[in-house]
Amino acid sequence: MNARTNSGVLATLLGGITLLLPGLGQAGTIGYMDMCGNDQAAHAAAISAAGHTPVYVPVPDSEALATLDGLSVTNCDNGGFGTAYTDHLAAITAAVNGGMVLFVHDRTVTDAGSILPGGGGIQTARSFAGDADIDFPAGSAILTGPGGVLDNNSLDGGNSSTHGFVYQASLPAGGSVLAARPGLLDGEGEGGFEGCEAYGYTGTKLNWCRNVCEKGYTGATLDMWIHRWVNKYHEDPPCAGGPALPPQEMEGATVSYPYGEGRVVYSTIPLDYYLAGSGGNPPRDNFNNVYLPNVIGWALPAPILD
Repeated sequence: MNARTNSGVLATLLGGITLLLPGLGQAGTIGYMDMCGNDQAAHAAAISAAGHTPVYVPVPDSEALATLDGLSVTNCDNGGFGTAYTDHLAAITAAVNGGMVLFVHDRTVTDAGSILPGGGGIQTARSFAGDADIDFPAGSAILTGPGGVLDNNSLDGGNSSTHGFVYQASLPAGGSVLAARPGLLDGEGEGGFEGCEAYGYTGTKLNWCRNVCEKGYTGATLDMWIHRWVNKYHEDPPCAGGPALPPQEMEGATVSYPYGEGRVVYSTIPLDYYLAGSGGNPPRDNFNNVYLPNVIGWALPAPILD
């Protein structure tokens, strides 16, 4: 069985709405991997909870992808993307174009569009502002699913539960936000710091901004970088009282968009951390047992039996 064509065509023609109707899904095979090579049992369990068969895929080459209806990927690295994934990006892109659903839960966030099929125009910002809160747009398709029910408190209180965000306006046609950072769900924005990349910084200034505002440094290390910034640029860092940015579109923590006959789901949630059994509980079990099965179950619904 291969559910690619079924799910891909429905997602493309109807923007994913038809995927919510009962009885249209088929149980499929979903590969899972971490860019660092980890094989996490909780990842496989979430796929099973969504009604599908999990298969560990250490190398997502064309041969392995040919048998899959979906590929669920985590990235445990805060500073880049693993070659186990990037070396096979062309094969992954071709598989999604042919109907596979790709799920990526990422820690790095910076330049994430470059490792996503059709993601060349996607704009992301690595930011830890409000990183312990995750809310949902009204009517989000993942509020209910095979894992259970989520609300705006279900995923709160974690350890840097988002490592940044996706600018809603940069999503490809047909894209949508499934989960978002709080306070910007109405699309009006709050101004203030919105990530170093949003200021157009490059080179040293971009790196120093990240050291001050995004890497979570505290104490003497943070003081050192603040002093370096002020001494060099003679202004406050943007996250410490600098000029506010204009209002932004909704900041997506988990987003989705169609690509070819398939679909991409991308998230700034460091899900590998919770799948490894780390972090407080709640929200750990809600990430592992409710959120992830709901995301997979929406994009690749399993059959509903009478």
